[in-house]
Amino acid sequence: MAYQYAQAEINLNNTSQSMFYIRLAQQSHNCWGNPVSCPNSATTMLNAINAFAAGVPITPVDPTLITSGALTLNQA
Repeated sequence: MAYQYAQAEINLNNTSQSMFYIRLAQQSHNCWGNPVSCPNSATTMLNAINAFAAGVPITPVDPTLITSGALTLNQA
């Protein structure tokens, strides 16, 4: 269930555009650590998102299908 809600916040194609990372790196929101460090929190989060993205298998699109770049997966 957590992943279902997190999908809208994770960009597996461009992980540095994931809101979980942006909130830490650019907005300094909900950072952690001892001492609290937003740059360290952002790096840790980006590393975790990259590790998650690396574990998602890429499924090739059937070349007989007509594809479009008009929508992302989350928009469809």
